[in-house]
Amino acid sequence: MLLIFDFDGVILDSSADIANAANYTLEHFGFRRLPNTTIKALIGHGARDLVRRSFAEANGQEPFVPENAYDTYLNYYMENAVVESKLYPNIISTLAALNERGDKCAILTNKPEPLTKKICIQLGIDKYFEYIIGPESLEKMKPNPEGILKLLAATKVLPSEAMMIGDSDSDIMTGRAAGVKTCAVTYGIGDLDKLLLTKPDMVIDDAWDLV
Repeated sequence: MLLIFDFDGVILDSSADIANAANYTLEHFGFRRLPNTTIKALIGHGARDLVRRSFAEANGQEPFVPENAYDTYLNYYMENAVVESKLYPNIISTLAALNERGDKCAILTNKPEPLTKKICIQLGIDKYFEYIIGPESLEKMKPNPEGILKLLAATKVLPSEAMMIGDSDSDIMTGRAAGVKTCAVTYGIGDLDKLLLTKPDMVIDDAWDLV
């Protein structure tokens, strides 16, 4: 089976480091900091979207983003991506067990691909994934199904033998659009109520439930 994981909120509890990078960027350009809970609610649609929405929140909903704001955010985050971030419980044991029984694992994320790969290497989990795909490798990000379709073609796996695992409604929508099974995790960053409204095929409270 092919198991396709979202990254933030499924593999990695990254909200604190993302919030720190966003607030560093806001302060760098003279804007006020935002509560971590506010930034957490903005995560899920890619780094550029997060930066744009963070400045909108800090600037009273005005659609103003300073030039180089995204680069400032990304450069800071690249150097400070695993300060407070940590793997969710049982992630390593789950990935090891899935690999041992012959399942294929991949990451499909809206997070910048080089950053995702760097974090995986730093945490020692890159060896468990056959593919790590971010927006740089795609024409369209989630919830467009392009990423899943690309993974199905690369691994020669049928949609009926694949599953998208995520913590946001966008992940479930992506899986459904690609015709694969869907699994929601309740422990992640995404809005749980919105997630469950998508009626995924499975709902799990712990990564080990996949095994």
